[in-house]
Amino acid sequence: MPTGAGAEMLSAVKYSTIKPMGKTENYNPGERITFDISDRYSYFSGKNSYLYVEVENLSSQTGSSVKPQVMFPPHTGAHALFSRVQYQEKMTAKDLEDIDAYNLYVGLMKSHAYDFEEYDAMARVEGVSAHNPLAEHRCVGDANNQYFALPPALTHDSAAKTTTIEGGTTAITASFCLPIHLGMWSGFGDDNQVLPNGPLGGTQLHLYLEQANNCLQDLSNKFSGSNSTIYQHKNVTDDYNLEDTVTNDGTNDTVTLKDFTVKANSGGESIVKDLGFRVGQMIDINYLVYANSGVDETPATKTAAITAVTITNTDAAHKVTLSFATQSIPDLSNSKEDDKRAPGSINFSLADVTKNYQISKIELRVLETMPSNPKALSAVLARGINYKTVVLNKLSTPEKLQNVILNLPASNTKALSFFCCPNAQDGLNLSNDSNTLLYPQQEDSVDYEYVWQIGNNLIPNRPVVISKDVNKKSDNVVHYSQVQMATRPMYDCHAVNDGTIPDVKELGNPLFIPLLLAPMGNSFNLLNQEGQLRIEHKAASNDLSKVKAKLWHLFCNHTRMVRLLDNSVEVDI
Repeated sequence: MPTGAGAEMLSAVKYSTIKPMGKTENYNPGERITFDISDRYSYFSGKNSYLYVEVENLSSQTGSSVKPQVMFPPHTGAHALFSRVQYQEKMTAKDLEDIDAYNLYVGLMKSHAYDFEEYDAMARVEGVSAHNPLAEHRCVGDANNQYFALPPALTHDSAAKTTTIEGGTTAITASFCLPIHLGMWSGFGDDNQVLPNGPLGGTQLHLYLEQANNCLQDLSNKFSGSNSTIYQHKNVTDDYNLEDTVTNDGTNDTVTLKDFTVKANSGGESIVKDLGFRVGQMIDINYLVYANSGVDETPATKTAAITAVTITNTDAAHKVTLSFATQSIPDLSNSKEDDKRAPGSINFSLADVTKNYQISKIELRVLETMPSNPKALSAVLARGINYKTVVLNKLSTPEKLQNVILNLPASNTKALSFFCCPNAQDGLNLSNDSNTLLYPQQEDSVDYEYVWQIGNNLIPNRPVVISKDVNKKSDNVVHYSQVQMATRPMYDCHAVNDGTIPDVKELGNPLFIPLLLAPMGNSFNLLNQEGQLRIEHKAASNDLSKVKAKLWHLFCNHTRMVRLLDNSVEVDI
């Protein structure tokens, strides 16, 4: 631990595996996993310890035996599994750390603390592969995203100028090695200290599992764009318009995607691997039929299983076609006026997907060690050792509220910085990049003007205006600078935005409003400071209906002290 303990030389290093209490496998969303770390593991390196997790994709689609294409949010990886992480000492059951919305906080850290070049290696270990969960980073053809299924096979027919996608539906077990981002485990910054588990009398680690809808996201398709370097990305589960013509070979109907094509060269190689449609998936084909002698239009839907996914090479483009067993979709030329499909009305989407997962195996692997001078470490523990951690407060505000004042928690005497995330309440359980629980963002067409008040001081000395729109007059540069300062006590900020997407908006990373309370190596006493965060919503055309109700997640980064006195553990915050 800090204050001298970290300077100890480590010896007798070895990994030990700890299994969960109670059942050791098959954990489902909403359950709790507890690891009892007995005092026989006297000292270990938290920085080099990790969770080994094996996860099964149990997502399903009614009427189909094919597993839906899902993944964890790219900026959070398999850390998204844990909605809360609690670490307790066993002698008096005191909380050493308790981080609610753990997956949200780790997502902020993984998004801002790494350059894009670092994600390729991290994706293979933690499932973290990008700065944010936009569709561009969830492409089905990216090997970093395909840990729940084997890739498909491509069959080229040069004579017919077609490519067929086959397979890609074999489910596999995803495995991850996840570092534990707790302060006592040296999970923040560059700390690498020994954890005195034995002198504390043993500890327990509790993991609370997130709901599947929040921690699993859909993969996306990649289509041709305006040139060879820009592509269009669209969720597999989104609606797709179809061309009016529906062909039938006597067994199957075939429909063609409208407005979306893929690229391929003369050798037959193409980006068809970036398509997430699979044989066996259920699709809903929606269209309008005329009724009442052709006057009214009535919605109709046919549900069918995909029997073939084909890319046809034409002179103009490479079109995507889907085939399914004949469903008697009305023809445009149907002579019966009351059963004629309205032109330009046909589209389809994948039938409803129920997301689910199961942790089939989880183990805590600790790197046991022994300090060269245990007596010195015990003396340090008696005096007290400091470690960084996080506490969360949640504050609600209603919709259409122009001015917001958030009162800051005043319970920490050694505060370091604040992260305040605007989580729109109507998106807390939505999918993909619309999920505001793990991807906090400003509302569209709404700018924020914020300023912090600590005591009688405004920080900064004037309001900061932030906007998602590129080249709009704003203080985004000031905000980015504040982000870099506020993260410094916990981790180094390497990225403030996602620069890999040519048309990326500003503030593309998960958004938080930052405040640094004290320079590096210092802390700030929040007691009696009456701190506030003041925010004004500046909606386009002053339309306050765009301002959503929000559940603000306010993280306070701070330092705690733990000391051992007369066989009793004391924790000061």
